[in-house]
Amino acid sequence: MKRFAFLILTAGGLLASAVSPVRGQTGQLFAIGGGKRPPAVMQAFIREAAKAGQGRILVLPMASSEPGEVGRRQAGEIRALASDMGLQITVDVLNLSRREALDTASCRWLRDAAGIFISGGSQSR
Repeated sequence: MKRFAFLILTAGGLLASAVSPVRGQTGQLFAIGGGKRPPAVMQAFIREAAKAGQGRILVLPMASSEPGEVGRRQAGEIRALASDMGLQITVDVLNLSRREALDTASCRWLRDAAGIFISGGSQSR
């Protein structure tokens, strides 16, 4: 089985602060190291995203060596867990090239996300 290091970021105010000069907003940060993702942590992440309003979670799989497959799998796992929790959320996968990721126009995708899930792998990709 492939080893992944997982970082989970919820966007609440954290991402808004990263893409705009808005002050006073706060958010949650969930960091999970390599290995299995504890269900309780994933549930807390999903619950926070659902509380943030629109309940939209964005999966960023670009660090993976197989981002298409990993993004689909992780999005499916998040959707299934949210459904088991009785929560309705939207989960989108955003697989940007390095050039696209460095373009500030790509930040528009982050602004509307209540939670961001970053897959493990080589973060320099």
